[in-house]
Amino acid sequence: MLILNETNTPVDLNLIPNQCDIYFWVFDNSAGAKDYFCVPLIMLESFYAPTIKLRLTSNTTRKNPKQYFINVPADYQILIGEASTGNLEINPVTSLSGRGFNAFTTNPLSSFMAEYFQVDVEDVLPSIKWFLPKMKTGQILCIPFENIPKPKCIYLVRDMPKSLEIIQNTNAW
Repeated sequence: MLILNETNTPVDLNLIPNQCDIYFWVFDNSAGAKDYFCVPLIMLESFYAPTIKLRLTSNTTRKNPKQYFINVPADYQILIGEASTGNLEINPVTSLSGRGFNAFTTNPLSSFMAEYFQVDVEDVLPSIKWFLPKMKTGQILCIPFENIPKPKCIYLVRDMPKSLEIIQNTNAW
């Protein structure tokens, strides 16, 4: 899986050395903070989990909308929302299939405005070994879905307290 580093480029967590000095971006939704931060990679957690392949589709009103595919652990949650409403919600990726949700996408360093990509479950794959950064409660991981400089990103989290599952759009953007 990719994470966004401090220089606004994706880094593959499967390829990093045992000792490194890497920072990665999170949206901190804990009480009071509600902002994007670049935090040090202190520890990677490794675990086995089923994989869900998500399909992200750009503006579907276009003639040829762009599609992106990204694999995520099945026990994670994604930040979803609508451009016309004021709240973002954290929703399990297992409950996305056929529901017409839109993923909140932005780049914390270079995006001018947030975009909303239609997100659907493309496939369910067997368990694989995942490597993801250990984060504090309330932090949401910024995951690039393009492997280019200044990529668009979705936001994933493993566990989020119920009191922090709804985010006002003005706090995230």
